[in-house]
Amino acid sequence: SPNPAKIASGKPFQLAGVAYNAKGSPIPNTKLTWKSTNSAVLTVSSSGVVSGVAKGSANVEAAAANGKMAWSTVTDTGGVATLPPPVSGNGVAAVSADKFVGSIGIGTHFSYWDLLPYGNNLSSTLASLKAAGFRWVRDGLFQDTNVGSNDRFYGVMNQVKAAGIKMVLVTQPAYLGNNQFVTAPYSNQSNLDTAVNRLGAGAILAFEGPNEVDNNNYNWGGIPAFGAAAKQYQAAMYQHAKQIAPGVTVIGLTVTSAYGAGFVGDISAYMDAGTLHPYPSAQVPTAYLASTENALSVLNGAHKGWWVTETGYYTAPNATQNVYQPGVSEAAQAKYAPRLYLDYFNAGISH
Repeated sequence: SPNPAKIASGKPFQLAGVAYNAKGSPIPNTKLTWKSTNSAVLTVSSSGVVSGVAKGSANVEAAAANGKMAWSTVTDTGGVATLPPPVSGNGVAAVSADKFVGSIGIGTHFSYWDLLPYGNNLSSTLASLKAAGFRWVRDGLFQDTNVGSNDRFYGVMNQVKAAGIKMVLVTQPAYLGNNQFVTAPYSNQSNLDTAVNRLGAGAILAFEGPNEVDNNNYNWGGIPAFGAAAKQYQAAMYQHAKQIAPGVTVIGLTVTSAYGAGFVGDISAYMDAGTLHPYPSAQVPTAYLASTENALSVLNGAHKGWWVTETGYYTAPNATQNVYQPGVSEAAQAKYAPRLYLDYFNAGISH
């Protein structure tokens, strides 16, 4: 930390690096090896002091002896440094509250009309989102490009837009009717066109790649074909999104394991940031954050940073069926959910 950072040419700045164990606790006295990915722009000392050489950006990496690595994207502005002054001891450099609040979103399911918050109590749900101060919601991009079919969904999403809340829309191949879905090479991206036409690009914070493709590999040709197919879709979606809405961020598809990520490979050329689902599994919020970043690092070969678009706590501690992670009480969830947003932000997760 900090990540990202801006420095001025010839003005050294001390980066901080801390190693954590699997439970999220700091490991004291860990020796880190520091490296600049472009020494023509930035150099870094053996203790993490960064010096700007020329205007531009590069990643500064810090690695532990076991190969675990993290990075900060540092920009040499060529002018006056915009960082706060270095801190010493256990101090933490201040970050604007607005930047933190802007990082906070929540998952919604506005096409699930049979669920009480959406089908029968929509106005209350919208009012609650606005009152809570959420800046964005994550929902599925409507797949059906038929005007009549998508009227209801986009009618609701325009109410979300009117509330000043932006959208992260999870993409999938478009549905053309008669049980026909767009298949490879995925050049038809009509559902993205529909979203931009119905909402306006300014209402969309990001397009996200398909959700947990390893869990849904049968939709992508099964193992091992799903990895190449999902990667091809991500590439086509990214290129089309940048054509029709160049100001909208595109984040990566998601997988649930290193095994799944291995089939997909590096997709960093087709995303502005990677995407994670590091569920804490009834432990402290950061319990699986670093390990998930490491497990899925193959997706993010260019180190473009991470967004977290799913995480949280399961609140049925006495369940005995379909239990994928331990449950916690609602009282524990109430404490851990706000802490989760803070801890992830502090760990460098931008959204």
